Amino acid sequence: MRRVRFTLLTRPGCHLCEEFEEQLLAEFGERLEVDGVRVDAHPQWLADYGLRIPVLLSETGEFVCEMSVDAGALGRWL
Repeated sequence: MRRVRFTLLTRPGCHLCEEFEEQLLAEFGERLEVDGVRVDAHPQWLADYGLRIPVLLSETGEFVCEMSVDAGALGRWL
């Protein structure tokens, strides 16, 4: 089975981001890979999502969900 890659926009020390990633991996870890990226490192992501992290983006950069894991939205990508 192919594992789908996602980007998780985060900030260092963000406990919501850590909880989001833990939940994501607990529920879907066998079906996906997650690359954590600092939202502040990319000007467009910072402008779009800077106050909304954690944010999960698809491997093509499309918005999947934010703040909490949305199993329905994520299921459409898996």
